[in-house]
Amino acid sequence: MERNPELAVPSGASAAVSFVDTSGARLAVFEEGPAGDPVLLLHGGPGVPDYLADVSAILATRHRVIRFDQRGTGRSPCYSGQYALDDYVNDVDAVRRARGLPRVKVFGHSWGGLVAQLYAARYPDHVAAVCLCNSSIGLGSDWKAM
Repeated sequence: MERNPELAVPSGASAAVSFVDTSGARLAVFEEGPAGDPVLLLHGGPGVPDYLADVSAILATRHRVIRFDQRGTGRSPCYSGQYALDDYVNDVDAVRRARGLPRVKVFGHSWGGLVAQLYAARYPDHVAAVCLCNSSIGLGSDWKAM
């Protein structure tokens, strides 16, 4: 499958691109699939743009799939220079709120898995399920909580 590197979605895919402003960053958000049953994909990194377009395309046959370039990567500039783990967790909630979603299923790969775990711990009422794939277990003292 050929990729469109500017949008990081498979060619021919119907992911809509929009932007969500957060504290110090502007996140490029990609969304596809039918309304309802939302799944939020969190890619690995940090410092790597979203690469989960193929996963999104598969899930979008049955789910509303939302993913985004994390702060400072791809099409998501970070104006503040702030890259604390809390900033990443808060970015996830900013995307959820911007989409008007009370609850989401969260899939996290690698670094995205760490962010997913911390997000679920901080905002349990906003998480319907968590799926981790090769997840990091945390940095500093966070690994103990994981």
